[in-house]
Amino acid sequence: MVITSYVIEKKDKILIRGCELLMKANELTLDLLMEKDILNNYNMMINSIDSWGILRKDLIQTLGVERAKRFLIRYGWNDGKNEAEMFKKAFIWDDDLEWLIAGSKMHALAGRVISYPEKFQVDMRAGKFNVSGYWIDSHEAEQHLTHFSPHSEPICYYLRGYASGYTSECMGKTIIFKEESCKGKLDSYCSYVGKTLEEWGDEIEDELALFEEADLTDELDQMYHRLEQQRNILKIASTLNRRLTESLIEGEDLERIAYIFTDVTTRPIIIEDRNFALLAKRCDMPGLSDEFSAITLKDDLMQKADKQIPVIKVLPNKTFNLISLPIYVNEEHFGYVTTISYSNKEKVIMNALERMAEMTALWIKRERIAIEAEEKLSGRFLEELLSGKKEEQQSLYERFIRIGYDLTKPHYVMYIEIEQKDIESDLNTENATKDVAMIKNSLVNYFNQDKKEFNQNYILFSMKANILQVIISKELLELKQMTIKHYTEGIFRLVPNQTHNIYVGVSDVTATIHDFSDVMNESKKAVELAKFQQKESTITYTSELGHMSLLLNARNPEQLNQYALDKLYPLIEYDENYDSSLLYTLYSYSQNEFNLHKTARNIHISISGMRYRIQKIEELLGKELTDSNFRFEIQLALYTLYTLGKIKSK
Repeated sequence: MVITSYVIEKKDKILIRGCELLMKANELTLDLLMEKDILNNYNMMINSIDSWGILRKDLIQTLGVERAKRFLIRYGWNDGKNEAEMFKKAFIWDDDLEWLIAGSKMHALAGRVISYPEKFQVDMRAGKFNVSGYWIDSHEAEQHLTHFSPHSEPICYYLRGYASGYTSECMGKTIIFKEESCKGKLDSYCSYVGKTLEEWGDEIEDELALFEEADLTDELDQMYHRLEQQRNILKIASTLNRRLTESLIEGEDLERIAYIFTDVTTRPIIIEDRNFALLAKRCDMPGLSDEFSAITLKDDLMQKADKQIPVIKVLPNKTFNLISLPIYVNEEHFGYVTTISYSNKEKVIMNALERMAEMTALWIKRERIAIEAEEKLSGRFLEELLSGKKEEQQSLYERFIRIGYDLTKPHYVMYIEIEQKDIESDLNTENATKDVAMIKNSLVNYFNQDKKEFNQNYILFSMKANILQVIISKELLELKQMTIKHYTEGIFRLVPNQTHNIYVGVSDVTATIHDFSDVMNESKKAVELAKFQQKESTITYTSELGHMSLLLNARNPEQLNQYALDKLYPLIEYDENYDSSLLYTLYSYSQNEFNLHKTARNIHISISGMRYRIQKIEELLGKELTDSNFRFEIQLALYTLYTLGKIKSK
């Protein structure tokens, strides 16, 4: 304590006291309250917690939770305000901040709770107040659980009111406390946040009525108004739910579902996928079209999409706000539903939008089930077709005809494999599986995108784990006026991925129904080759492999690589030891038809230098290159290494 002299006014007389002690909050004790006879002078009393708990129980049972909540908050507010006034008069404080903190100390002295601040940003002169912390051993939460089952929201109503009233009196402006978590709803602890009205903003607007004085008539009017609102919400929700459910059962499309939302709520609606591509829209409001999209709220949506909560944006020079809500299908973020509201408290529209998001998710699930059923049937047929059992080809042809697919037309065959880029990365199994599922879903959407446009299937595919086998009718490419290369490259434009490589092998066009198995094997070998070369996501066309495709059919890339290394190892070892280029010289020599002069010109060395190199090569290989059989083996080994990327053109 600090000893000082000060002047006070009392009954129009100025009294001078000397050598008084300035009070600090941590020096406040029950002994001090008794010593100064504070309890008697200021009409204070200490109650039994159990008795207080019974009073609280009776209030809730008589008035209901909501009305009792308001009563207890107001009671706590006045209690806190009065104690702040009392402490201001009873003590000379070291500074106003000590007076403010004394409220928390009084909590502990009265046995109500121990208040433990975590964040304490207070500037009393500037009127700044932003605190948060924990209420330890709340008697209010304890008493609630003694008399009632756990509640669905925080229930320390008195503590909220007391903290708000006490700090408001000290700050000279309204401070509102909210309870974030609570033992009364089985959280691990009770925690609070207290701010000024300015710092709370719109977030506290619905809570302010709890702190306001109101007579019984006003309260009944408010209850009647709330009941009317709830009845309106229920009516719209019931109508919307019934009509949307009927539409879903009848198999109507997404445009019809959007129409129902607008018809019931009189609000526009737009449904988009996660890339903001339009799926359905109903909007008759002039001047809104350009801004009426979830992409207008893109930045906020990207931050909050995983929380599945609505995002609201005020549009400049408009009398309404945009509201967008993420759509989730089996925990997968699919897209957004967006509408407008005329205030942030239009619960009926918020509830309707939530129902619209749910119904859109159900519609998507239904469509996926239908597509998956068709794909499973065609996928099973396709696997049989690609298995290579010639005796079943005619039977398969007839089965494909029954599902409206003609195998006799020319087709391209595509083999796609999805592989994690870094096997040793910290990408866990669950996330890796989700990534593969998302890539496969994107591929399926890509292959199915032309089905509605042409009202016919031109593509069939089967999926197993991380592999897709696809057949694509040449007729589709002719209708789209594009080449197979252009079509396949679209996969990488529409299916970007950072965690996995996508390897695609594409065959030549089939001539008969008996070609499918063979060309699928060629496409698969092309993917094996790309993986062996350790390339990033890539497309390999069997038409570009030349006679290497024959070798790949006979052996896998590892075997071919080993064959070539065995033949040319002496040259490879010599080049590594002496930093020479005999292997490349031999490759150039073979490419120039084993013509000494032509090769020397192409690789820019002298004839004598070229002769020396050929002599050294023959010496290391142990044979002369004039031997035609040996020359053929060497050419095959060189071409293999070149195809596998082991020899680079200079």
